[in-house]
Formats: sequence, C-alpha cells, structure tokens
Amino acid sequence: MMFENVIKDDITIVSVNLKKATLENTEKFREYLGKVIDGGTKKIIIDLSACDFVDSTFLGTLVICLKAIDITGAKLKLVCNEKVAFIICEITRLSSVFKVHNHLEEAIEEFGKI
Repeated sequence: MMFENVIKDDITIVSVNLKKATLENTEKFREYLGKVIDGGTKKIIIDLSACDFVDSTFLGTLVICLKAIDITGAKLKLVCNEKVAFIICEITRLSSVFKVHNHLEEAIEEFGKI
C-alpha cells in the first residue's frame, strides 16, 4: 500500500510507503490525506521516513494539505530520514513551515506536550 494510517492515542500517523514521492503520487496522496482530515483528527504525523526522495510537486502538495489542516484547527508534524529532512530544511527552507522530526517517537512525544 502506498499510504496507510494508524491511530495512536489521539494522533493519526500517515505513512508514505514510497522510495520516491513524486508528481506521479501527489493526487492519490492528496485524496488519501483529505479523507484523514475529513475524519476529524486534530493531530497528524506524516511519516516520510521510507522515502529516499521527495520532489517539489510532492512538497507542494504537503503545503496545500497543511493549509487544509490549519483550517480545521489540526496540527501537523513530519517525520523524515536525514536525506529528505535535508531537502525540506536546507534546500527549500520549508522547515519554517513544517515541524520536522528525525524519528516518529520524537513527533509523538512532542504532540504529548500540547
């Protein structure tokens, strides 16, 4: 499955099970995440740790989804491996938009502080 989610306590964790998250997958991802958002969850973690590459179109989709999430009052965190975190944080400067974690446990723990 390209995308799947689990609920841990009150946090919905959406796993992106792709080596390369690209234009080819953006529409399916947007639809999938839209259903998660419509489900009413207020805490969402998108786990990109399985991805070795995320292209600009997929990143743009994340930004669009973040706007939809913000409208509902929900909060979003990303989990990325070091390679993808570098792309998000250093190259694109999206770290000012997204809270990026290296490990899923860190993101879950931070939600516990809210």
